[in-house]
Amino acid sequence: TVVVRRRGVLTTGQPWLIDVAVDGSGPDGADHVLRVAGSLARGVDHPVARAVVDAARDRQLPLLPVEVLAARPGLGVRGVVEGRIVVVGRERFVSGWARRVPDRLVVARSAAEAAGQTALLVGWEGAVRGVLVLGDPPRPTAAAAVEALAALDVRTLVASGETKLAA
Repeated sequence: TVVVRRRGVLTTGQPWLIDVAVDGSGPDGADHVLRVAGSLARGVDHPVARAVVDAARDRQLPLLPVEVLAARPGLGVRGVVEGRIVVVGRERFVSGWARRVPDRLVVARSAAEAAGQTALLVGWEGAVRGVLVLGDPPRPTAAAAVEALAALDVRTLVASGETKLAA
């Protein structure tokens, strides 16, 4: 049996932002949600965080100061941005801070995960305001490598912090 990491071993390890879904019922548009998330992610050393920061910078969104920052590797990050506690991360991390998830964002998160993409929730003031959808393509050699191991009767297990569908 061999255990491999998904990100960076089976994938390129260079995720990028595909989409920003927002509720649409308030003033928090996609650029604002990305700007807040990018500001918070700037203090985290992780490929997904770098992808969020890069996407905000690509859109020329000025990043905001972050007063407090606490990261939980593989789960998410929280901090104070514009005077309010902001959380960015996986559903199980964000649900403790932002309890209300609009139906449209539940659908966006589910669709991203069903497509094998990473879905990060962004929330503040008790509600999820957006979903960041990120992709990390498989390495061109990944399938052949796993097949070669199987031909040698080596069982391959994937270690991932992603949902089962994404992994």
